[in-house]
Amino acid sequence: VYQAREMSMPLKVASGEILNFVSFFLDKLKSRATYRVENIEEIPEIENVKGELVKRINFDYVISIPGRERRMKSSLFLIKSPDEETIIESD
Repeated sequence: VYQAREMSMPLKVASGEILNFVSFFLDKLKSRATYRVENIEEIPEIENVKGELVKRINFDYVISIPGRERRMKSSLFLIKSPDEETIIESD
């Protein structure tokens, strides 16, 4: 039995670079030989109750060890606070 774990990547991305960042992130996930990424799902941007704009990317991170496979359900959240000048862009 495993417990959920949350890690933060404090990173700011300019509003005009959101699509490039998401593309770069997904390309890097897909290009690794030591693991694989499956079930990538981009969730459309929403506004939460705090007024933040939130975009989410869900994916399964799979590591193969001889005779074993470890799978982690993962999510990347892009969050823009209402008091910030940048915005999250989506298609």
